[in-house]
Amino acid sequence: MKLPFVILLLSTCVLAALSPEQIAKLEPISKECRTESGMTAEEITKFRNTPQFEDSPKLRKHALCLYKKTGLISESGDMESEVVKSRLQAAGASAETIAKILNCAKKDTPEETAFELAKCIFKDVPNFSPVE
Repeated sequence: MKLPFVILLLSTCVLAALSPEQIAKLEPISKECRTESGMTAEEITKFRNTPQFEDSPKLRKHALCLYKKTGLISESGDMESEVVKSRLQAAGASAETIAKILNCAKKDTPEETAFELAKCIFKDVPNFSPVE
């Protein structure tokens, strides 16, 4: 695995060790979303490493793209609560944490929902993977 790919994976709010299958699934999605959003690895890493999450249109677009392509948000922009719940459970999140994340991520627009979902997941379940 090349270092830029490691940075790319880590920069999509996935911090813990991913299985080889998850890496294989996430690689093309991450690349496509970075291209679509215009985000750089440095910008995403800053998001991941900053206690105060800086909001930006590019970051919202990146999160929405990633979560649509991994099934966490529908094409119409609605959070797929059962999918999110299932993946949070797979990451070992408690029922209380899952409820907290699902509640905090319900926003008015798809971009806001994706951004808040990323923030809430990163804060409470750092070993979360958006892919199965």
